[in-house]
Amino acid sequence: MFSKVWRLFCDLDGGDLVDNWKFAFGTHQSPKLVAEWDKLSCQDRLDQIRDRLTAEETAMLKGLLIQMGGTSLDEMGLVNALQWGVLGSHKPTGLNDIALHTRLRSGNSVLHRHIFEHALSTGNLSYSLDTPISRVEDAGDVVTVVSRAGQHFRAKSVICTIPLNVLASTDFSPPLPAGKLEAFREGSVNKCNKVHLDLNGPEYLSWSSFASPGKRMVCALGDCLTPADNSHLVAFGPNPNSPDGISLQDIDTIKSSVMHLLPKEKQSEAVVNRIVSIPTWWRRRL
Repeated sequence: MFSKVWRLFCDLDGGDLVDNWKFAFGTHQSPKLVAEWDKLSCQDRLDQIRDRLTAEETAMLKGLLIQMGGTSLDEMGLVNALQWGVLGSHKPTGLNDIALHTRLRSGNSVLHRHIFEHALSTGNLSYSLDTPISRVEDAGDVVTVVSRAGQHFRAKSVICTIPLNVLASTDFSPPLPAGKLEAFREGSVNKCNKVHLDLNGPEYLSWSSFASPGKRMVCALGDCLTPADNSHLVAFGPNPNSPDGISLQDIDTIKSSVMHLLPKEKQSEAVVNRIVSIPTWWRRRL
């Protein structure tokens, strides 16, 4: 069911976007089509395909999208959702296949540290950490980056990775294009709830569930086995400040919300061993 609803949602051109959006972060592919899609919300796209979905499939698709965006579908831009499909190599389960099978046991931070230490060992790396930037000046043959403390860094080229939601705090000379200025004025943030929890026993390792409207949680996914051989799950729900959101301080409500996602025959016997609540602010760049 997941493959059907997600493929149908993303297939706006009849070819799974393979030809019209080949690379997820390519900004100049099929500009006319992307401009048309960018006028649509996820709710608009759901309305376009609703007559091709059963009630159960519609509920699953809504749960999937709320899990991705953390808010009502009419407030979620379609293009950002489509990008997830492209990131999965244009396959419905592609992103999950990649994410669930290529994780590092030691965590990404260890990988980042090793890359940094290797670059440092070459003697060709200069760096400055904890240095907020106030201005970027592009004179053509040289780019100057000015810190808030007044430091100046100069280079032939500069790669700017300042997150969209704080980009407005940096001045650019010459000014950024109008489209980018509008984007960072609006901002882009996902304030969905994200909860990590353990259920007793290993049987939920390969289990996943989507529900809409659900009971304040719309998705739960089996993630890994703990050292105690319990199932570690990750659950998602809408923004806690939205009508369907919940406070992550309300442990009893979290438990009942997750239990509602379990098969009915399992709801009375499943035991929550541990809960770790994490308020998530996922920032995405355009």
